[in-house]
Amino acid sequence: MNILVTGGSGFIGSHIADKFTEEGHRVVIFDSKKSNWINSKQKIVIGDICDEKLLSKTTKNIDYVYHCAGMSDLNESLNNPILSAKSNILGSLNLIEACIKNKVQKIIFASSIYVFSKEGSFYRCSKKAVEDYIEEYSKQKKIKYTILRFGSIYGPRSGHANGLYNIIYNALKNKKILTNSNNENIREYIHVKDIANACYEILSNKYDNKCLTLTGAEKINYNDLINIIAEITSFKKVKTTAAKKTIGHYKNTPYSYLPNIGLKYNLKENYDIGAGLIELIETIDKEINDQK
Repeated sequence: MNILVTGGSGFIGSHIADKFTEEGHRVVIFDSKKSNWINSKQKIVIGDICDEKLLSKTTKNIDYVYHCAGMSDLNESLNNPILSAKSNILGSLNLIEACIKNKVQKIIFASSIYVFSKEGSFYRCSKKAVEDYIEEYSKQKKIKYTILRFGSIYGPRSGHANGLYNIIYNALKNKKILTNSNNENIREYIHVKDIANACYEILSNKYDNKCLTLTGAEKINYNDLINIIAEITSFKKVKTTAAKKTIGHYKNTPYSYLPNIGLKYNLKENYDIGAGLIELIETIDKEINDQK
C-alpha cells in the first residue's frame, strides 16, 4: 500500500509512518519541517498544508492518508485562534479536496477527545469542525474516512508540548520532582506505539465511516503518576505553590456533551504504564545528556 502521513515529522505522525514502513508499505511524509526520525525507506515532502497544488501532487497514487498535520498545541491554539483555524480547518479542507481528486481510498483523521468537551478552547473548535466537514464530504462525495479521537498520549519523541514529558524533563534536570497537591487531574494515558499499532489495525473496512476513541486502558490521577515517577527515579518530591487553573484543559473527564458518539477502540495488547514511563525517562535522560 501507498501511505501518506501528514504531520509525519511530528510526535504521533512519525510513529505511524514507522509502523507502516516496518510492515513493508511505501510511506510518504508530508510536513512543514524535516523529520529527525525519517527512515531511509521513507520519502518526505516539505510543504505547507494550505498549499493546494502541492497537496494535489503529493496525494497522487496514494491509497490511504493519515492526517496528523496542523496545530496540535492547545495553548498555541488558544493564543492564536486565526492561525489555528487556518492550519487545522482550511489545511484539512485542502487535503480532503486533494484526496477526492486523486481517488484516495480513505482518509484517517487524528482528532481529539476534546471534541466531547466544553474545554479545549479553539483547539477543540478546530478539531470538531474538521470532523463535521469530513462527515459531510463523505455524504456528498462518497470518500471513506475513519476519525480517531486520541486521549493523552505519551512516549518517545513527544517534546515540551506534552505534559508528561515536561514533568519528567524537569525532574531529570532538577534531580527532584515538583509536585502540586492541588492537581487532581485524571487521565487515561496511552503509549504512542499503541496509537501507531491501532492506526495500522483500523484500516479494516469495518471501521469505514466510523469514529473511534483511543485512550489508555486505565485511569490514573496526577498524584499516583507522580508517585510512580518518584519510585522509578528515586528523586525526592518537592511541593510547589498552587498553580492557576490551566485554561482549556479538562480535570477529570472531557465528556460534557456528545457529537457523533463513536466507539471505544480496545487494543489487543498495550504498553504497561510503568514500562512506558521507564522508556520515556531513559529517552529524555539521553536527550538532556546529548545537550550538554
